[in-house]
Amino acid sequence: MSLNSFASSPKKTNSTSDRFLPENRSPQRFSPVSRIKQPKSIHFESELYESLVNGVHPDKKFLHSNSIRSIENNINNPYCSQSQYSRPPMKMMEVTGIHSDFYLHPLDWSANNVAAISLKGMIGLFSPQWEDFIVMQEGYYDPSALCFSNDANKLTVATSSGRLLSVDIDVVRIAAVHVHSYFYVTIIKKFDSGNIFGDIIGNLYITDNRDTKNTVFRMRAHEREICNIVRSPLRPYISTGSNDNLVKIWDERNMDAPLMKYAAHKAAVRAMDWSPRDSSIIVTAGGLTDKMMYMWDVNTGETHKSALTGSQTCNIVWNEFHDVLISSQGFNTNQIYVWNSENLSVIDNIDYHNGRILYMAQSLDQEYILSASPDGSCNIWNLFGKPLSLSKKYMFSLR
Repeated sequence: MSLNSFASSPKKTNSTSDRFLPENRSPQRFSPVSRIKQPKSIHFESELYESLVNGVHPDKKFLHSNSIRSIENNINNPYCSQSQYSRPPMKMMEVTGIHSDFYLHPLDWSANNVAAISLKGMIGLFSPQWEDFIVMQEGYYDPSALCFSNDANKLTVATSSGRLLSVDIDVVRIAAVHVHSYFYVTIIKKFDSGNIFGDIIGNLYITDNRDTKNTVFRMRAHEREICNIVRSPLRPYISTGSNDNLVKIWDERNMDAPLMKYAAHKAAVRAMDWSPRDSSIIVTAGGLTDKMMYMWDVNTGETHKSALTGSQTCNIVWNEFHDVLISSQGFNTNQIYVWNSENLSVIDNIDYHNGRILYMAQSLDQEYILSASPDGSCNIWNLFGKPLSLSKKYMFSLR
């Protein structure tokens, strides 16, 4: 891997309307509109195999737990239409300390089907199979982002003060603390035998856990805050989105310069995901002054389809089994949308949060969706039922 390693000074950035918004605004109803531009037929092929990892409840050595409200039926909910995907969450949690920052990524799922969320001064753990919400309360220096290790035994936690913490989940202990000259870390993801993470001034960092010297490669990827990093499940490509309104495509094997820059968005780009079946296709969506979703070709930069979302789009995940997109929306709708990936039309909308659904993640087996809002609501959804099989390349890319 060829990487540039150099220091860069923070630049003053203009405040935008996406990052911090009042969380007590009433949601508005909106019907997104798809716009198809030169649609192309895309032939999808993938190798499937049976895969499901069972989690184990860590029933010892935790410091605190909160009860979870499980819901079997809620047909009287006024916002829940009786349609294909609109159903109550299987678990509803009231969680204190959820961040209200459009740039942060505080959620991750492990291979054991355990989810983690970084809160203000603590870390929460929960699972669809658990009865309790587990809180690790001490010594986490206001965590901003986190991710699980491939074996699900450790969490790498980034903090607002520039620390990287390695947390042993089995004994709830901080195993190591690495302090570098990082700026505020916004997102951290698994990267081969280490991690890749981005900060608030546009730097990308890559670490290798096998390196006893804790060498960190740093490169300037964007001019402003890095809002997301997503790895392709089918090829060694990485996409990054930023508050400079750009999406960039990188080759993991040589990150000296991006392969492609996509500049169609007019606001910060946080929401993005790769097609699990076509290695050239990605979908991205912008913030409040953009309100657009695009499906485009990473090789040519050509936009295949577009849709007006009507609100700030915070997250997108692509479900392989049903070939649908799930997005979480911020101001001013605060809903979850299910999209038809063929024409970017909305199949369903789900309304169970009062505030912006800033954070959402899909479990590795793609059975569950976790959504969280600064209004204190944190929900686990089973929109599709248990999946039967996963693309082998897709499963391995997520680990």
